[in-house]
Amino acid sequence: LQMNNTQMNIDRAQTDSFATTETARKRRKKVRFKPNKEGMLALLALIVIVALVVTALVFAIKGIITAVENGSETTTNNQGNNPPTLPWNNAYAPIPHSNSNLGKGELVLVNSKNAYALADALKERGSTNLYQYEGHGSSYVLPGSDVRVSNTMLQPLMQMIADMVEANPDTIGANSDDRLYISGAYRDIELQTTLNTNNPTTYPELPGYSEHHTGLAVDFKIMSKSTPISMRDAEYQWLEENCMKYGFIFRYGDSKVAITGMNEPYHLRYVGVPHATYMSDRDLCLEEYLELLRNNHSYDKTPLEITAGEKEYIVYYVAANTADATGITSIPVPPASEGTYTVSGDNMSGFIVTVEKTAATAE
Repeated sequence: LQMNNTQMNIDRAQTDSFATTETARKRRKKVRFKPNKEGMLALLALIVIVALVVTALVFAIKGIITAVENGSETTTNNQGNNPPTLPWNNAYAPIPHSNSNLGKGELVLVNSKNAYALADALKERGSTNLYQYEGHGSSYVLPGSDVRVSNTMLQPLMQMIADMVEANPDTIGANSDDRLYISGAYRDIELQTTLNTNNPTTYPELPGYSEHHTGLAVDFKIMSKSTPISMRDAEYQWLEENCMKYGFIFRYGDSKVAITGMNEPYHLRYVGVPHATYMSDRDLCLEEYLELLRNNHSYDKTPLEITAGEKEYIVYYVAANTADATGITSIPVPPASEGTYTVSGDNMSGFIVTVEKTAATAE
């Protein structure tokens, strides 16, 4: 009996344990998520809302980017409302220019490598005999009765001499018996031949290769008591400080002998005011200046800008057209509204155009 009771107790305990476990299992099943139609619809709606929000954000960002880009473009367009900067040669038009003019102009180069074909043609190009000109005997004296210079430099030369004499009254002016002596000016082939043959040390240039053939060069000395002497410090210093204002340079300075082959401190050459100013300021001889123009300031590049006194200039190089059998080069030049221009050959391979800007263009 006791054994049966024990067994019954064990069976009862097992039954109670099973019932408890089953009850717990049923309770757990009650809290498990059971999707239904309403829940699925709600989830779908949430997904749609999220998608719409993301899409709206994407469009908003794109709108901001577009607005920024449009704003930049508008700014650029507004800036573009101002007149655009035109090329420096925008209004230039070509003119025909004969290559026979390569030897004419204030910038022709004549040296031991470049002969001058127009050596005997100064009268045809225009010249003046200084012996018959105002100032002879008072401001300057001459070695003979037929001393000529090119008309291109006549007025600047006379003005420079007058101002030089006025600035040195005690040496070559009214207070002195001395006078400025123009010991050399234009020479034709015959005269150069005679000088070179008789005194090659003083006159080393061969006939045809002397700068004096151009009529643009003069040699200055002092006539003191009927004796030619070299310029003294006062006269020389005045010329060094002022000759470029009249368009002259010291052509054969001692610092450029390696290039020019000449050392003549008394020899002046007319090249025009803007060119003389630029060369003097930068210590360039004519060979160096023309090379600078050819290499760096041709018409298809940037012109050289020069300020001389109160005037402004631009200078550019145009290569001669040697391929054309007609011997004509088209040289672009500015309209009158932009300035006045001159064209000079270089006695080598091209032309130099010098434009004096009008006041409006210079501004």
